[in-house]
Amino acid sequence: MNDIKADFKRFWNNIDLGIRRIILINTVIFVLLNVAGLLGAISPAFRAGVQIFASFFLLPADLVEFILHPWTLLVYGFTHEGFFHFLFNMLILHWMSQFIVGTIGSNRVIAVYVWGVIAGGLAFLIAYNLLPMNSNAVLLGASAGVYAVTVAAATMHPNAKIGLFLIGLVKLKYIALFYIGISLLYVFGPNAGGNLAHLGGAALGYIMIVEYKKGRDWSRPVIAVMNFFVRIFVKSDKMKTGSRNKQYARQNTSSRGSKSQSGGMSAPSYNTKANQETIDRILDKISVVGYEKLSKEEKQILFQASQDNKDN
Repeated sequence: MNDIKADFKRFWNNIDLGIRRIILINTVIFVLLNVAGLLGAISPAFRAGVQIFASFFLLPADLVEFILHPWTLLVYGFTHEGFFHFLFNMLILHWMSQFIVGTIGSNRVIAVYVWGVIAGGLAFLIAYNLLPMNSNAVLLGASAGVYAVTVAAATMHPNAKIGLFLIGLVKLKYIALFYIGISLLYVFGPNAGGNLAHLGGAALGYIMIVEYKKGRDWSRPVIAVMNFFVRIFVKSDKMKTGSRNKQYARQNTSSRGSKSQSGGMSAPSYNTKANQETIDRILDKISVVGYEKLSKEEKQILFQASQDNKDN
C-alpha cells in the first residue's frame, strides 16, 4: 500500500507535465462513478443513492438545478460516459499538452483546460435556456477542456506535426480544424449539447493563446487557486520536513563538533530556508516560462529535491 501511495505521489508531483494531475483526477472520478453505477445495477437499494451521487458531477441544463449544484460547471469536465470516451479524451489531452507545456508552462496548460471546461459548460447552459431544446439534458465529459488544449496547441504552434496512424504526419492546425468542423457538422444532432460545449472550449483555447501573445495572461486566477490549495495540502509535509531537517542539522552539528576536536574537516552547513526559497523560485519560474526554459543547474536542483523527498 505504501508503494502505491508513493507512486501516486510521484505521478502527482511530476514537474514536466502538470496535465498529468488532470488525467489523474479524471481517472479517479471515472473509477468512482463506475463503481457506484455497478453497485446501483447490482442492488436496487443503492440505485437512488447512486443517482444522487452522480448528480453532483453532471452539469444540468435546467437553471434551477444548476443553481443548486453550481460546482458542476467545472466538475462535469472530469466525468465520462464510457471507457473509450475516457480513454480517447485522456490520450488526446496528453499528446496535445506536450506541444505547449514547454512554451507556456504546466500550470497554464491546466488553466487552458479548466477555462475550456467552464466555457463549454456556459455554452451548453446558454443554448439550452435560450433555444427550444430539452431542458432535462445534462452535460458530462472532458471534451470541452480537451478541445481547448488542442486548439491552444494549434494556435501556438500551427505548423507542428503529429503522426497519425495510417495517415502520417499532420499539422496541428489541420487537426484542430477537423475537430471544429466535426462539432459544427453535428451541432444540431442528438448530441447538440456536447458539440456546443466542444465549440465553446475550442473558442476559449484560441482566445487564451491570442491574449497570451499580447501579454494578457488569463491563467493567473486558475494558478492562484491551485497554489492556494497546494499550500494548504503541503503545509503539513513542510512541517514534517522542517522537523527532520532540524534533527539532521543537530546531528551534523554534533558530528562536526566531535570531528573538530579530533582535527577532522567540518561538513558544510545545511540551510533549509534558503533551499526551500530556491525551490519555490524555480517552481514559480516553471509556471511562467515552462520547465524547458530552466537552466541545467535549476533542473539539477529540482531533481535532487525530488530524490530527497523520495528518500524521506
